[in-house]
Amino acid sequence: MTAHDFVKNYYMHDSSIDNVEVLDNGRTIVLWVDFSYWMQEEYKDGDPENGTIKITFYDVSDYTIPENVNWDEIGVFSSYVSGETVIFNLENDMAYLRSGVVGDFLELSICSNRILVEAVDPT
Repeated sequence: MTAHDFVKNYYMHDSSIDNVEVLDNGRTIVLWVDFSYWMQEEYKDGDPENGTIKITFYDVSDYTIPENVNWDEIGVFSSYVSGETVIFNLENDMAYLRSGVVGDFLELSICSNRILVEAVDPT
């Protein structure tokens, strides 16, 4: 799918990024996400509320990934597309939980021609 299709079909708010892998000298980037199924338009009562998805960005031409980040603490505030680039606005959720003050805001961006989203079986 394209960047536009990804943003149109996956509402990322309230999901958490668990890990980011840069592979093939930056040509492939994989995001492991604790995905909020309950935030999706097609969600129905009784469906799992959350689950892990793997988002693979292929043919990456440019990316910006925050450094020195504890990914266990990062939530997605919003995502949008600019050209072929998916931009994730991120927030340090644990900073908020520890202090009650809005946490650090970060940005992760990936320019890719092809994106694959896969549900990860928890077993």
